[in-house]
Amino acid sequence: MPEQLETGGAFVFLNYAGEVVIERGFVKPEDKPSGEVSSTGFGDTVEPAKKEKPLHSEKLCRRLTAHRTAAVQVELAAQPGVALAVLMHHMIPTIFREKYGYVFNGTMLEAQFTSSHEKLLREADDMADSPAWQQIDAGRAKWSSMLPTRGSELLPWLLQQSDDITSNLFAFCVAATLDSVSGIDRAHTVNALCDVLNLDMTKYWKATQASYLNHVSKDRISEVVTVAVSADAAAPLASNKNQEVASMAERLLSDTGWLPEVLVNREVPGDYSFASAETDEVDSDQDYPAEPNEQAGCEREEIRGEED
Repeated sequence: MPEQLETGGAFVFLNYAGEVVIERGFVKPEDKPSGEVSSTGFGDTVEPAKKEKPLHSEKLCRRLTAHRTAAVQVELAAQPGVALAVLMHHMIPTIFREKYGYVFNGTMLEAQFTSSHEKLLREADDMADSPAWQQIDAGRAKWSSMLPTRGSELLPWLLQQSDDITSNLFAFCVAATLDSVSGIDRAHTVNALCDVLNLDMTKYWKATQASYLNHVSKDRISEVVTVAVSADAAAPLASNKNQEVASMAERLLSDTGWLPEVLVNREVPGDYSFASAETDEVDSDQDYPAEPNEQAGCEREEIRGEED
């Protein structure tokens, strides 16, 4: 319809195979008439779906997943064979692109070998007190004391070391590039590694005022205590102030091993690729990442009429 074409637009972008893609039929949220509903095309209308409020805020998700990252780093650094496999899993699709096409399997390793050390401290101000971080710092101090002072001496030094030293140093370095910090609780590729390593997050994280309870509502605290302990234990919390509730809940949860959902979630996203013409077609049921239209905050609607 003419009035829809006036506000409608399109996105032109390159997909992961470097091909030009045009997505039509988008309007900016501010251009949508207030109270507008979408049509199904059969004479009825459908109210727009309300966005569900996430269980944890983006900041808290990033805080919790920073702790997950540190825990995986500790476990990975102790298993050089797994560290080698992880790095090769990241490299092989790039080296053998004619076989795998343009593969995107999520973000887990920094391909430029960027250390996530300082990032984890920024994301969680209680990180330095965690058991995982204390092990990471001890490992850094040990390896730092062994490494040569000058960069020019590093290669000769490495060539003189035993397989045991180089393999363990390699595992520590691969682990140090790991980054699974996320502002959303959703499937993440690091969860496959969590399963391989049999990661037990209760060894590295517990619900305290600083780590969790000061960052959620009183109702959420009551819900957690009800699930982890009992409804009777949670009942007295309702009549206390927020700070007192957090303190009481910390004592109640101390020996329960309770973990927030984002640290329990072990869902892994499916791999997908934009393969070359010689390879199989892309699976239409795969879960693809947000394209630029979603990132720009625009909504798509059907526009009837002549296309551009």
